Amino acid sequence: MDDTSGCHSTYTDSVKISVGVAIEDVIASKFSLSAYPNPFSDNATLSFTLDKANDVSVIVSDVLGREITNHNYGKLGLGKHEITLDAGNFSGSSATYVIKIQIGDDLMHKTLIKQK
Repeated sequence: MDDTSGCHSTYTDSVKISVGVAIEDVIASKFSLSAYPNPFSDNATLSFTLDKANDVSVIVSDVLGREITNHNYGKLGLGKHEITLDAGNFSGSSATYVIKIQIGDDLMHKTLIKQK
């Protein structure tokens, strides 16, 4: 709109757009992660593919948040990787565990069930 001085006035407003994408979906697009077999008895395998070299660490906790094991694998290269979790490090009985895998700045969770 023109005012009397010959200048133009501009009106600006912000618009918020929500697209309904969960943060896990954004992280999953950076790397894929699976844990099998689930449930497991002796060993479980974490399988993941990195889209670029990155630092990787895995923390296993029980459902109460008590840390069972924590391992830093350092910088792993681009491509597919598998990590075997030895059930001998877990309690002897059946239980549910939360597997946290940190890849760079991203953190994902998987739940594994151990059967005796």
